[in-house]
Amino acid sequence: VHNALGPDLMGRIHALALDLHE
Repeated sequence: VHNALGPDLMGRIHALALDLHE
């Protein structure tokens, strides 16, 4: 299972990555 960090944290990191990408 890859949800060790939790979906909330993953979502936050994903949003951060998208923010940095723009």
